[in-house]
Amino acid sequence: MNEHMRKKPTLIEKTFINAKTNSGIQYCFTLLRAEGWVSYQEDPIDAVYKRIKTIDVNKVPIEQQEELLKSLLGEMDLYKLILNILNNGQGKSYSIRPFKTYKQDLSHFRELVESIDNYNDPPVRKYLKNIFEGKIEPFYDDIHSSAISDAAIKEINKRLASFLKEFLETYKKVLMGFKSGENVHKLPYIFVTVELLTDDSGLCGVKFHAPGIYSLFIRKSNGTQQQCYSFNQDGEIVLYIGGGDPLWVYNDKPLYERGLKGRYNQIGEWKPIVYPQSSEMVSAEAHKRTKDELDKRIEACMFYCLTTCYHAIEFVVKTNIDLPFEYTTAKSNKIGVLHFHKVKLDIPSNSVSNIVVYDGTLELVNIENETIKNGLGLIETFLHKMSFRVDGKVEWFLKYPLYSDASGKIAINKKGFSSIGKYMTVDLGSDSSRIDTSISWFINGNISTNPFTKFLSYYIAFESLAIPFVDGKLEISTKYKIKPLPKSARNKQINECIRVLHEELYPSKPQEFVSKSYACIGSLNSKTKVALEKVFGKESTEVIDFFKKVDGYSFYLLRNKLAHGDFSHIEENDRRPIQERLGALKDIVFRFILALSSPKNDRSKTYFSHTLSMQTSDPRSSSVVSSLDFIPNKDWRIKLEWLL
Repeated sequence: MNEHMRKKPTLIEKTFINAKTNSGIQYCFTLLRAEGWVSYQEDPIDAVYKRIKTIDVNKVPIEQQEELLKSLLGEMDLYKLILNILNNGQGKSYSIRPFKTYKQDLSHFRELVESIDNYNDPPVRKYLKNIFEGKIEPFYDDIHSSAISDAAIKEINKRLASFLKEFLETYKKVLMGFKSGENVHKLPYIFVTVELLTDDSGLCGVKFHAPGIYSLFIRKSNGTQQQCYSFNQDGEIVLYIGGGDPLWVYNDKPLYERGLKGRYNQIGEWKPIVYPQSSEMVSAEAHKRTKDELDKRIEACMFYCLTTCYHAIEFVVKTNIDLPFEYTTAKSNKIGVLHFHKVKLDIPSNSVSNIVVYDGTLELVNIENETIKNGLGLIETFLHKMSFRVDGKVEWFLKYPLYSDASGKIAINKKGFSSIGKYMTVDLGSDSSRIDTSISWFINGNISTNPFTKFLSYYIAFESLAIPFVDGKLEISTKYKIKPLPKSARNKQINECIRVLHEELYPSKPQEFVSKSYACIGSLNSKTKVALEKVFGKESTEVIDFFKKVDGYSFYLLRNKLAHGDFSHIEENDRRPIQERLGALKDIVFRFILALSSPKNDRSKTYFSHTLSMQTSDPRSSSVVSSLDFIPNKDWRIKLEWLL
């Protein structure tokens, strides 16, 4: 059921919600009423519930109302539960002795009143004050107080009995709620895994898994069991953690093998991964599992799964597509379930923005390399198809990429500024439009996040300049002694080349004749080779690197595969050769463009330096930390500046 369709919680339900929100595992101790080894015929709270649910205040004679009130106020096990719930709601720990000054005269109820007065939920506070303060208070000092009439006592009993009955019914419902959903969790700041145990009545116990040791508390219908924990002087639980590897474990195995349902961040948040000690061991494990994978995003996703123990991929989408729903989902039985939640950005109301942001999750069926790889492809395919269908724009980012290709800030020194000024203002004559077009394609490659798009952009940047350069259509061609042939002379040259090949090859090797005849006309590949040889020299590393084949592919063959749609971006064997050689292609193309657009004595990059600024309040800079306490940022809601 969607969140907005859920029934608004009652004030009593809110006390449980507040306790869960503000106290974590302490809330579970409270629900279980954790203690030592105890035997009984019937759970004390069950016995209280049986008594209270049968009470009909209106049927109790007026002269017995005072005795009824004494009975209602005497259910100490119940009031310890109530006070612990209220204390949890204020972030306090569970205590086996929540009343510090227990007395038979009921004056300890002043502690309950104090907790109510300090409760930070105004509607709940007002509701509880109406029950436990006012006319009832004289009885905390003297249960036989004559300050209150019998009729007033009856009204007190009605409110109190109604509250206690509803509280216990809510308590029972909360316990039953643990029978569904994920019952294995990890404590964020210590390597302890919490397993919540259930039976027919709902939550009945908690087991703590730590390296080399486990603790537990179980409450059954006939008694309790307790192991490996104690109580301090305030009655609060002290766990025995043990030692061992810095890992969350479950049944003596790493918790990440089992995995947790859901995801690390709350919806709409993007905070650093908290790993209590050095994450070096899990980082090495992630690398070991994915070392043969070219796509480094797979290692990044594996690292997320091993450090958080959630079998999921978290990502953020920035687009101009505004879906009609706040939440959208899609499922693949072999990969997992995709979730998209629309994020409300903190943008001034008087500003206009066409940007829509979605907080994305892919819950994986497992964390095998192949599943992660296919999951990344599923995200990309889903978003690209959506964008294409409406002619929109879309970018998506892993929240924890592990490796960043960000170049940071480029600082230009004074000499460099002078050099760049000359480069930007140099008169290239009629060559300007072709060189500017080539540079635009190169920048498009820099901007793109898709390796296929980057590769084609760099290649087009090169080819769009190399072909007219070799054909003699650029002014700078003459500086490299390239002159365009007259049409008649060129036709004569082509015909002679074909005639010679025809005599040599056609009678015995007709297919080879056809293939080689194309070179007589001047293929794109042959022209790019001439261009590189003219600029860098026939034996240059640029020429050798550009035309050498790696795993059967030259740059030209890779270009053809992409241009003709023979490669799929979701196939590892297709992505690998592109990604492995992308950097080399970019470097050659950069030097080629620079050579044709800049004086030979002004092609140095030493005028510039790169700096990368980092902020601890930005999850992109502090992706893994041992604690969030030392980071000044306390608001981890996704911010637009993190996506720029």
